[in-house]
Amino acid sequence: MIKKNYVHPHICICRKCEGTGKISSYREEDILRNDPTYITCDQCNGNGRVVVKKITTTTITAYDSNKDVCLQ
Repeated sequence: MIKKNYVHPHICICRKCEGTGKISSYREEDILRNDPTYITCDQCNGNGRVVVKKITTTTITAYDSNKDVCLQ
């Protein structure tokens, strides 16, 4: 038996940039991290929000005591 779960598309805060739309990076020489350079987040294109949708498929089979389930 195959069971599918659907999560309808919804808007969430981008986890990569934490909703700011920018990712900060520092030069190797900047040990104290005083001078960040900001680049646009490539996951949300600078919006800070993303659309999330998900389809999960679960396969359910009968247990057979003669087979080792962990090795399949």
